[in-house]
Parts: sequence; C-alpha cells; structure tokens
Amino acid sequence: MRVTSDIADATRNVLHAEHPELPAYFLEPSWAKVEKPYREYIARIFTLAGHADVVAEAAASVVIAFERASAGVEPSKRRLQEAVAPRRLPLSTANASYPLGLGLPLQGFGLDVHKGCNTTTVLVDVPRYFDFLEKKLRSMPVDDLKTIIEYKVLNFNALFLSTPFAKAHSNFYDMVIKNLKEPTSRAMICRGQVQTSIGELLDSYYLKEVWTADIAAHADSLVLKLKGAFKTGLDSAGWLDDTARANATTKLSKLAHLLGGPKNPKTYPTLTF
Repeated sequence: MRVTSDIADATRNVLHAEHPELPAYFLEPSWAKVEKPYREYIARIFTLAGHADVVAEAAASVVIAFERASAGVEPSKRRLQEAVAPRRLPLSTANASYPLGLGLPLQGFGLDVHKGCNTTTVLVDVPRYFDFLEKKLRSMPVDDLKTIIEYKVLNFNALFLSTPFAKAHSNFYDMVIKNLKEPTSRAMICRGQVQTSIGELLDSYYLKEVWTADIAAHADSLVLKLKGAFKTGLDSAGWLDDTARANATTKLSKLAHLLGGPKNPKTYPTLTF
C-alpha cells in the first residue's frame, strides 16, 4: 500500500492498495536469469538472520513459490488484471472483503476499520489480485505464512541493517535487477531515504519558513491571471464553434490548483509504523 495523489482530485491524496510490480516473474526469459541470484539472496538474508543453511534454502523456495503465484506469471492474466477499473472502498468494506490481504495491514497501521468510524477510503487498483490473495492466504500453512512475513521484514530492512545485509541486498537489486556496475553507496542510500521517509515532514518545515501568506497570495493571483488569460483566449478564438467553446470553458472552470501545501491537512495521529 502507498499514499499518492488522487487522479480524481489533484488537491488530495488517497490510499492505494496495489498489485506488486514484479516484472521479472511474468516472463520466463527474465525469470531464468533472475531465479538463481534471487534464491541466493533470500537464503543469504535468512542465514544472516540466524537460520541454518537448510532452513534458509527451504525458505527461499517458499518465498519464491508465493511471489510467483501472487504476481501472476502469465502475461495474459496480467493484462486482464490491469483492464479492471479500480474500486474505491471504505476501510470497513475493505476489511470485510479482504480481512487478511487488506484488513490486517490497515489495522496494523492503526487505522480504524469498523463500519461508520472512518470516512477514509482505499483505492483497490486490481481487485482480482486481492480476491486471489485472500484465497491464497487462507489456504497456506501457518509456517509458510511466518516464513513469508519474516522475508518481507528482512528484505524491507536489509539496507538499514548491518553491512552484510546491505551488501546482500545491493548485490541482488543493484547488480542483478538494475544491472549497475557497482553497488549504491550507503551515503546515497541515506540521502534518498531522507526524502522517502521524512520528506513530507521536512517539506512542512520548509513551507513554514519560506511559504509566507504574502507569497502564497501572490502565487495564487498569478495562477488566477493565467486561468483568466485562457478564458479570454477561448472566448476570442474564432476557429471554435459554440459547442467546443462551451465544453472547453466548462473544463477550465473545473481546473483546480494547489500551491505550497494543503490549507487544512488531514492528519492521522494514531497511525503507527
């Protein structure tokens, strides 16, 4: 899941629940190249976490089987998934429809999923995937689920753990997937994580210092003047017929803009990570 701008309303963000983007698993020629180093990477981080070699190798098989199945190997199925329109669901409905695939993660983040307690919605980009995931999770042995969860935790944090973890992560993702000549330095990783992890927090401090009321008002006036110029251009364009002019004017009237930061941002004080 991730939070990004809402394509239906550019002035607000929306919570997305997405199909995992794992292109190397869809096409067999790519998978043939990736399988061996990926299996070695999974086994390596499990070994570094204190597991015996035989356990780590078994874990790699469990993780790969789950990810290939959940990603959808056949390209035809992938195209079918992308053709389905996203569904905007209240959190309570998402929890009821997908209690394991979405409900547990939402609750884990501290969001209230009880009916009538939260007006927040989640945009389910590929409903078919979550239908599949729910059935898959219900049918899996508990030990396999524990293995997959442990892998997700190790893989997500590998860059920020000890040097052997970071090296194993870089050897696979940088050298194999990204085909880089040398691994990304720790300094570059940390620099990127500042924006990824606390970028919005730093942005809020910057706006408080730089984006004064006078500057905001001046910027808004410039945008309004630009919209006015567009309107004048539409009114005076001789090559537009009345229908086209009316449609364009209607679209222009619906144009929304956001400069600086949100006026009244919605916060989630109980959200945990």
